[in-house]
Amino acid sequence: MIVRFTMKTDEELRAAGVGFARQENAVRRGLEPRHRASSLWGGHIESACAELAVALVTGRPWSGENVLGLPPFDGGADVGERTEVRWVAPSGDLHLNIDARRDHGERLYVLVSGFAPTYEIHGYLLGRDAARPEWLTRYPERDVYRVPARALRAIA
Repeated sequence: MIVRFTMKTDEELRAAGVGFARQENAVRRGLEPRHRASSLWGGHIESACAELAVALVTGRPWSGENVLGLPPFDGGADVGERTEVRWVAPSGDLHLNIDARRDHGERLYVLVSGFAPTYEIHGYLLGRDAARPEWLTRYPERDVYRVPARALRAIA
């Protein structure tokens, strides 16, 4: 079951500020883009808004402290203690991408699509449950488990 959530203006502005700071830090540090959004600024802002949407729907804390936008292997989770949020632009072919080498097997990964202020939370999966041969996609730079949205567990 997909959960549709619309943020209030103050929530959207709070998360957008975090997304802006993430992109600014990435630019200053010379990091390669991690988003395939039409705008890199937009990718960071939408991701931060998606994180806050998941936090509000699930009642878990979100501080936005991961302002640098570092991958989860640095110890910090996007939401609460072990929830990672993956935002994607809406499309007909939605997948939750989990990095086979770097993502934590014991974290929950949540797929979110949409654009501020409205998001659709498609579901979640425990990282280790994504490790299925049929979902493995090999790229030159990394191996990714591409979990179809229909295989996710409902959030609520």
